[in-house]
Amino acid sequence: MAAKDEEVKKFYLSALELLKQGKAPVDICKILNISKQRLNYYLRGLKANGYVQKVGYGVWEVKKMPGKEVKILGGVGSRCPTKEVKKEIRGHAYQFTLKIPKLSNWHRREEYLKKHNIQFSYMANNKSHKIVFNGHKVWLTPISIVVYFPEGKSYFTDMARDAHSYAVYDFIQLIIGLENLLNVSFKIRDEYLFRTCRQHYSILHNAIARQYNREGKKLYVRDHKGYWLSVDFSFHKDELETFRHETAISDNEIVQRDFNELKEMNMTRKDMKDEYEQKVMKLMEIMKLNAEQTNIILNIMGLNAQPIDDGDNKKLQNYFG
Repeated sequence: MAAKDEEVKKFYLSALELLKQGKAPVDICKILNISKQRLNYYLRGLKANGYVQKVGYGVWEVKKMPGKEVKILGGVGSRCPTKEVKKEIRGHAYQFTLKIPKLSNWHRREEYLKKHNIQFSYMANNKSHKIVFNGHKVWLTPISIVVYFPEGKSYFTDMARDAHSYAVYDFIQLIIGLENLLNVSFKIRDEYLFRTCRQHYSILHNAIARQYNREGKKLYVRDHKGYWLSVDFSFHKDELETFRHETAISDNEIVQRDFNELKEMNMTRKDMKDEYEQKVMKLMEIMKLNAEQTNIILNIMGLNAQPIDDGDNKKLQNYFG
């Protein structure tokens, strides 16, 4: 399957499901973390295949939903790669929390679980119940549904936001399955209200991660909000990972962009003289590293950079505290 198909195949079904819920295009862009231009591209594809029609400015109507056997857009499937392929990013460790409506019999859910032989265990002073559904740990609490994706479940993509969109789609499908299992609807005003509580994004086969892992060293980077970047080897790959759930996607894309820029640079020492300080300062600002660590990174990248002299070193250390 073409790389382009791999990247967009699941967005079509995600956009279709959200349109069915009555979401406006601007809301879909926020949920899937995509631009308006990209969403319009998907909508044109759905329209061309007869799944949606435009009924007004910014208003789309779902005409039909694809069956399980349907592959929309001539071969574009509904699954994201969950085994390692030639992608740069691995999204994993997802946790979602769904707000549920006020349900008349929700306080009697334990009776329902027992009646239908659904195995469960107690959580939080017996007020919540833990079940396993389709390989996912699910907490049924008085006010929400908490879903933990399996430890080994990963999404391999080119961008962190794409991995998140695939995960959101799988989460929604899981919730629909739970509704069928428990014979209830979790929608509030015809939509699912949820938030991402945990998400990790790793840059695979990263040079700085490889160096740290070879030396048996740890790297944890923090700012005034706390830790947000680390070297990881849990997947048995050299990964540079962003994990602060509020900013994990944007952090990953910034680091990914800067490392790609460094790898693409083919600079002599003379060229480096003019641009070295700017690149170093930018990288240090992004990763909050000290001057010594930055020189290690540049050497790993094969840039053969000149060491920072004592004056510049003091200035940089004062700048970053």
